[in-house]
Order: sequence, then C-alpha cells, then structure tokens
Amino acid sequence: MKLYQYISSILQINTEEDKNRFYKVLLPTFMVQVGGTAIATLVSLAMGRSMGPAKYGIYIYCFSIVMGIVNFMVYGLNLLSLRETSGLLAVGKLQQWKGFMRWNSATLFVLSAGGSILTVLTVYFFPVLPNSAYRVPMLIMCSAIPLYSFLLLFASVLRGMHKILLSQISEKMVRPASLLLMLVVLYFFERHITLYPALIFNSLSCAAGLIFVLIKYRKAAAPLVKNLIPEYEKNRWIREVSGLFLFGILVGIDSQIDVYMLGYLKPPADVGVYKIANNVALVTSFFLTISNIVLAPSFAHLHVLKERDRLQHLITQTIRWVMLLTAPIAITVMVFSSRILSLWGPGFENGRYALIILCTAHLINSAFGSVGNLALMSKFEKYNGIVIAMSIVINIALNLILTPRWGFNGTALASGISIVSWNVTLFFIIKRKTGIRAWVFSPGKN
Repeated sequence: MKLYQYISSILQINTEEDKNRFYKVLLPTFMVQVGGTAIATLVSLAMGRSMGPAKYGIYIYCFSIVMGIVNFMVYGLNLLSLRETSGLLAVGKLQQWKGFMRWNSATLFVLSAGGSILTVLTVYFFPVLPNSAYRVPMLIMCSAIPLYSFLLLFASVLRGMHKILLSQISEKMVRPASLLLMLVVLYFFERHITLYPALIFNSLSCAAGLIFVLIKYRKAAAPLVKNLIPEYEKNRWIREVSGLFLFGILVGIDSQIDVYMLGYLKPPADVGVYKIANNVALVTSFFLTISNIVLAPSFAHLHVLKERDRLQHLITQTIRWVMLLTAPIAITVMVFSSRILSLWGPGFENGRYALIILCTAHLINSAFGSVGNLALMSKFEKYNGIVIAMSIVINIALNLILTPRWGFNGTALASGISIVSWNVTLFFIIKRKTGIRAWVFSPGKN
C-alpha cells in the first residue's frame, strides 16, 4: 500500500470535507510541529554555545521546576477545559460555557498567583534548592508560572473550539520564536548571551505566547457569548477537576524527574550536558509524537465501535511506519553523537554516552507505538496513572544508585530503564484488557 493511500485510510480521507481538514488542519499542524522543533533547537544552540554547560544547566534546572509546578496546577484544568468547551459548544449551552470560562480563569489565577508567591517565599526563606547558584535564577523564573499556565489553559480552550492549529502556534511557534528573536537581538549588541537576560526573556516569551492566544480566543469567543448571562455548575467542575489533580502531579514529576534528581546529586554543568543530550534524543520520537496527535481520535472511535481487528491493524501498521522512519534517525544520531553534541560548544560532547542510551530507550519506545495514548483513548487512564507512578519510583531509585557513580550517564540509564519499563508494563495491561498488542512485531491483519 502506498504511503499516501495508507495515510488516507487511517485518517478516513474520503470526502471533500475530509481533504480540506487534512490540508487545512492536519498538514499545517505537522508543519507547526516541525517548525517548533527547529526553533526550539536553535534556542538551545544559542544558549548552549554562549552560556556553556554550567550556566545553561542552571537555566534548564529552574525551568524544569517551573514546568513541574505549571503541570501540577494546569493539567487538570486543561483536560476539563478541552472537554467542557467541546461538549458545551456542541449542544449550544453558551451561557454555561461563559460561566465555565469565568470560573476556570478565576481558579487558575488563584492557583498560579498563589503558586508563584509560595514558590518565591519557599526559595527565599528555606534552603530547598541543591545549590545556591540556583536561588536567584529560580526567583526570576517564578514570574513565568502564571504566564505559562494561562498560555497552556487558553491553548486547550482553543483546541476545544476546534481551533487546533491556532492552539499549537501559540505554544510551539510564538513563544520559542519570540525567545529566539530576543536572544538574537541581545547577541547582536552584547556578542554573548548571559543567564539573567535569558531568564527574563523566557518570561517575556511566555507573555508573547499568552497575548497571541488571548487575542485568538477573544476573536473566536466574543461573538458567541456577547450579552449572555453566565450560568455556573461550580460543584460539578470542582469535583471533576479535583480527580485530575493527582494525575497532574504525577505527570509533572514524571516529565522532569531526571533533571530534578541530577540537579540534586550533581553540579549544574552536568544538568546542562544531560538536558542537551536528552533534547537531541527526543528528536527520534518526533514521528511517534505526530502519530499520537493524529491517531488519538481513531483509537477512541474504533474502541467504542469494538472493531478490534481494525484497531489492531491500524496500531501495527502505524508502529511499523513510525519505526521505519525513526530507526535511521536514531542510528545516525548514535553514530555521530559526539559531533552532534559538539555543535552546542565545548563540554557538551561529553554527553555522547548519555545520548546513545537515551536514543536506544526512545527507539524501544517507538517500537511500542502509542501504547500510552491507546490506554487513555480506551478509558484505561487509571492504569496509565499507576504505571507512571511506578515509573517515577523506578527512576528515583535508579538515580540514587547510578547518578552518584556515573553522573549524567547514570541519569540517562535510569531514565531509559524507566521508559522501557513503562512501555512494557502498559503493553501487557492493554493486551490483557483489550487483546490489542501494541508492538512493532505484533501480527495485524493486512
């Protein structure tokens, strides 16, 4: 089967409307992902080459803490916003949606402002950070917490309004592009990039992304709710979002636990080297990420219809395409690991073994395909949460054993083992619950 025919079949591109959706939404979304990845790489190159491993390590460690705090506060609200916006608009309950948006925004304001103030007070008065070099940068970085939280929230609302491309542009393009532009201007005048301007520019770039997403939201929402009296279901919203906060905590910790552990056990320079190696390794998961975005609705649709054979075929074929595209990239990155890392400047090439370990883990991750997405779309999210918690425990335990001995190579090994264990465990859970085998060599009907 030709690639285009395969893509057309899995995306159900049969009518003229389907073709318009493909060319106006899915293909542009793919391009935004490519562009966003390229811009983010340029940002890290500019910072790494000018700041060096130690200063870049301080920047990335503080940003990782902020990301964990933001995920904790906004993850549940994001999911609820996506669901409520899509559902209420679909049935024409505009007054209730207006009330939800007011409650949603007020709730996040309290959480993000309170979280920022609490973090500042904690960092200022208590020795909670592993190195005094993190203290002042962390205080500056806290200004990004409310800005980034609202940026992610309104991006989720736009997705619920089926403005998928606009929601991705704010986070994937506007924020990193504005950061890159400010860094280029600074370098033009100063001939180098230093830590504190980079921290301030990060917050300003979050503000730029937030302004963009707010403009697009107001333009889309104003005609719908103008002059309407808002209606509220606060008790239901509070009940539903409360159940999602624990999962938000797990996601926030799991996404940054390797950086947290390395930062506590080793100096900032190790954090900088490891983070660049990890970012390069993540490139090998690019096609898996795209497949997750594109195929999630198809997973849910086929699961609801109980069309197990079609779902197995879709998963198997998709994994094989992802592996076909991913394997050459992963092998190339591993073979030329030292040369690739040397692009970031002196010292970063020391992360070559960490890069090879992480590339291997992400290649295995691709071999299991969208197993996590399949769990969510099949309504087995509680098992996903349990496995994430297990992965965090494994990561922490292995970091305590391996990182003191082998530095960022030990961190990479701990992270790689936790990634593989997460995939293997979810594979057997999904296989037992649904009979679906999410694995590159699983048999699928052709």
